[in-house]
Amino acid sequence: MRSFQSRNFGRRLIYSRVSIAAMLAVAVFAGQATLRSFLESRNARKAYVEVNQKHEELISQKDDLEKRLEYLASDYGLERELRRKFGLVKPDEEILVIVDRPQSAIEEGAGNMASMFSAIRNFLAGFFKF
Repeated sequence: MRSFQSRNFGRRLIYSRVSIAAMLAVAVFAGQATLRSFLESRNARKAYVEVNQKHEELISQKDDLEKRLEYLASDYGLERELRRKFGLVKPDEEILVIVDRPQSAIEEGAGNMASMFSAIRNFLAGFFKF
């Protein structure tokens, strides 16, 4: 039987150390290429999601700017914006400014402090029976 196996050239070639090393090298290179392809596709997917989110943000921003442009294109919107930013008035128009009487923080604080000291004095007077 041994003589039959030694005569089989194909079997000796396939199971030789050189061919096994060559097949192992091919498997390593194929695995490496597969892993590299997987990582690149994962990075491409992340980039696609980021670009898609940015695209959605830009679309919403574009819609907001179009609405703002339509508002400013109207007479009402233009007049309101000019009044707000530059304080423009129409001819024969007067501005009436109502100013509230300023509340003095010192007066309020002094009243609170006086009542606090009065409460402490009354407590101590009751405690020590002055």
